[in-house]
Amino acid sequence: MPGVDVSDAGSMRISDGAHLQIGTGGSDAGGVCPFCGAGALAGAKKCSYCGAALVLETLRLAQLVVEGGSLTIDGGSLQIVGRQCRAIHNAAAANDLETVKAEVMGGDDPNFEDGKGRRPLHYAAATGALATAQWLLAIGAKANATDDAGCTPLQLATDSGHAALIDLFAMYSG
Repeated sequence: MPGVDVSDAGSMRISDGAHLQIGTGGSDAGGVCPFCGAGALAGAKKCSYCGAALVLETLRLAQLVVEGGSLTIDGGSLQIVGRQCRAIHNAAAANDLETVKAEVMGGDDPNFEDGKGRRPLHYAAATGALATAQWLLAIGAKANATDDAGCTPLQLATDSGHAALIDLFAMYSG
């Protein structure tokens, strides 16, 4: 689709005046596949041409950037989620590794920032949640990420006196 770039990481950039429509349109006659442009029958769940899913229950993108275009969602809604504390942050603070894993496996981003720019790893560092911090680092959490105050997980672990975490972050920060 002209002006729409989708990365392997799940981000989508819409630029150059592109128009992206998610869904097949609201008419009884059907609509157009938003991925290949082929005609789609009303109520169709897959495009008969390219096989793309036309009815999306949940659209989860790592990043959606709209530059000079428009975004239209027929028959649905788009929820813009700003920086906020989510279940993954609370689970990381509680060293509830099973919940952290479940959140990530369910599509949550292990590097998602809360309202203060803190990521789950910051929460694990501040509370001494060693097992959670180890797992988050193993799946790619950013050890050197700074929050809005400029603090890294290493600094939070140091301030809280969590020696095992200090050693762990030192290995990843070097």
